[in-house]
Amino acid sequence: MSQSKPSSWINTRDIFVVACLVIVAIGLLIYLTGHNTQSQAVEELVQAVESFNVPETEKALKKVKLNEVTELAVPRLIELLDSNPKTVYAPTLSLAFTELGSDSISGLVEKVQPMEEAKTRTQAMYMLSKIAPGHENQQVAQALIQALNDEDKNVRFSAAQAIAHIDTTKAAETLPILAELLKDPSGSIRAESIYHIGLFGKRAEAVLPEVLLALKDPVATVRVIAAKSICKVGTPDKRVIDALSEMLFDESLNCQSEAALALGQLGSQSEPAVPAILDALKLLKNPDRHSKRQQELTRSSMVNALGAIGSAKPEVIQTLIDTLNEKKYGISRVAAATSLKNLGPKAIKAVPVLVKIIDESKEELKGHSEISPAAKLQMELQLDHRLSSEAAIALREIDLETFERVCDESSSEAQ
Repeated sequence: MSQSKPSSWINTRDIFVVACLVIVAIGLLIYLTGHNTQSQAVEELVQAVESFNVPETEKALKKVKLNEVTELAVPRLIELLDSNPKTVYAPTLSLAFTELGSDSISGLVEKVQPMEEAKTRTQAMYMLSKIAPGHENQQVAQALIQALNDEDKNVRFSAAQAIAHIDTTKAAETLPILAELLKDPSGSIRAESIYHIGLFGKRAEAVLPEVLLALKDPVATVRVIAAKSICKVGTPDKRVIDALSEMLFDESLNCQSEAALALGQLGSQSEPAVPAILDALKLLKNPDRHSKRQQELTRSSMVNALGAIGSAKPEVIQTLIDTLNEKKYGISRVAAATSLKNLGPKAIKAVPVLVKIIDESKEELKGHSEISPAAKLQMELQLDHRLSSEAAIALREIDLETFERVCDESSSEAQ
């Protein structure tokens, strides 16, 4: 007959079992509470991203980092590439991926791989182009270079675009893809291609002939972007100067303006284009009422280009003086004063007209001597005051003696 165990032992055992169960329950509760908190932080981030709410996204990101759930958040955000494509181009998604750092990059690289659908791959590449610049990641480079050889045109294009933003040292592998896409029937693809070629800078000089052809593209937007890119890409030789000079007479005023800006950026190397600029300016003398504003902006671009090039030919200085005297052209007059300033003493012929503009401005201010400080500030912000200020600066650069005399006269009149 077995001997029963003492009741005290049984009580101790029961207490031990109960204590263990309590500990397990508490641990499970802590785990579930923490897990729920972590899941909640991730879901709040996803909701903020989908609502395109930047402040809420920043707030949710802090909570994700505080709860150390970055690894959980990245896959959920990547799911949005498929489930909510609109978020791909939203600032909130790129902000979230950027803040989550290397985990984001690794997750997106996985979505670039050939086994994924083409749409998902292109979206992942777009996101990498936003967040990967500045991060040295061999995985990213390898995945994108591999995608350059993909059979899908959109995948190749997206890979080339991403590389242009991330690593311009890969020009040799990338530029042939972008150059080939300049022949695409879609004007938007051609525009994107020429823009991304420009991001490679002088490394893209090998495709300069293609960029020159883009200056004659049937779509004006492509021509505009080509003009913006050509100064970054090519050495300013005769081909570049001639092509930009021809573009000064483009049917699109935007194209004319960009050509002038590009020639100005090239500085004295654009000297051969000066006659073309002067001829183009003459054609813009009488704008029609529908395009008056755009013609005025185009004129000012051309006038600024003359000063940036630095040509002191008599016909250039006379054109700038004539522009100063054309009172109906406000922006161009300011540009003319700026260009004369750049020419310095070589523009001595412009001194009388500069003094006249300054004197007219002084008379204008005399008539408003009693106005309030606020009204005076508003007046100074007007175009006429900008013109007189720029004229005074130009006069100082051209003829310091006359400038000081004008200043002394102003001081005497004020006393």
